[in-house]
Amino acid sequence: KQVAFVIRKGALTDAPMVEYKNDNTMVREEIIRHIVRISGEDPIVSTTGKASRELFEIREANGQSHKYDFLTVGSMGHSSSIAFGVAINKPDSKVWCIDGDGAVLMHMGSMAVLGANKPANMVHIVINNSAHETVGGMPTVAGQIDVVGVAKACGYPNAVCVDSFETLDRELEAVKARNELSLI
Repeated sequence: KQVAFVIRKGALTDAPMVEYKNDNTMVREEIIRHIVRISGEDPIVSTTGKASRELFEIREANGQSHKYDFLTVGSMGHSSSIAFGVAINKPDSKVWCIDGDGAVLMHMGSMAVLGANKPANMVHIVINNSAHETVGGMPTVAGQIDVVGVAKACGYPNAVCVDSFETLDRELEAVKARNELSLI
């Protein structure tokens, strides 16, 4: 049988409040602006939630086409696998994956598949704010995990952590020119 629950707005007002905060100096939307600027007309696959919405809005504000983007809406944790499929089928294109920490944690096995296959034309970017921000800032454990170490252990030939826009731009330019699977 199919069942639906209809709940009146405000009926769950006694739910505990979660305070969302971190000490990050870089903001996701600005990170995505830098990625868009450097990736040019390369395909971008973005994770579900705010990252995809912000990529869409940035393209609109820039007057750019959306034809290079795959907005992974409703499939949390699958953007890197989708990007891998695009990379395999477009070997002459650099394929960028904008991922979130919660999504990476949800399907961390995809990092093992990527590391084992090493698609030379793929860039995997994980924006780690230690939260499922799209659904209200519920915390993740990603701030306590060495995501770069996990990527290297999975076989990524290149994996770095950045904490400034200067370093981000330098690494984005490096991966644009590099012909190896890379994680930022």
